[in-house]
Amino acid sequence: MGAFYQAFGPAVADDQFGTTNALVAAAVFASIMLLNPVGGLLTGRLSPARKQSLGMAVFLLSIIGVVASLATAATVPFMAASLVASAGWGAAFSGSVQSLPTGAEPQDRAGILAAVSSPEPSPTPCRCCRSPS
Repeated sequence: MGAFYQAFGPAVADDQFGTTNALVAAAVFASIMLLNPVGGLLTGRLSPARKQSLGMAVFLLSIIGVVASLATAATVPFMAASLVASAGWGAAFSGSVQSLPTGAEPQDRAGILAAVSSPEPSPTPCRCCRSPS
């Protein structure tokens, strides 16, 4: 969803809300990102599985609200639904990241999280990783 908002934020502001104002386009993009951390904080005492479930449910319902507000060109409901979706996304993401190292030994947790967030490995290893010929 973040990529959708980033790519189409200016078009949504123009087509749906009738403005080419760069600040409105930036607000459209920011609305899906702004409350991500808040979602994780608000669900901090929940288990990772509960965070995921609650966050995904809030996100889904909010995106339905986003689509409905786009269909009616309603600016305020769009922004409100986007902000709530942002918080839901943050809660779901926080629960997902917390569930990754479950059951792993403390010394293995950093490697698990690094493997998930690392870019795809290059098909050609760097010089330092090649075996001597």
